[in-house]
Amino acid sequence: MRVMQTPIGPSLNLVLLMTDAVAEVSLAALNAEYRQVIVLREIDGCRYDEIAEILELPVGTVRSRLFRARLELRDRLTAMAEKL
Repeated sequence: MRVMQTPIGPSLNLVLLMTDAVAEVSLAALNAEYRQVIVLREIDGCRYDEIAEILELPVGTVRSRLFRARLELRDRLTAMAEKL
């Protein structure tokens, strides 16, 4: 979670905290297979071949899970944004 002191003030800090919270909730809602590949790729910065080795999966499976995970994450974030 980010906490920053900026010249803009506490309103921006609140927006950043809310954004982080929405992203965390959306990520946590993914099934474990999708969450694993998203975290390894987008947060840990692993390459596809590294993810395949870590999870003991073919690279093609990693690619397809990432594709599906990104779609699901996008849909969840869009749905949450529409509620705001």
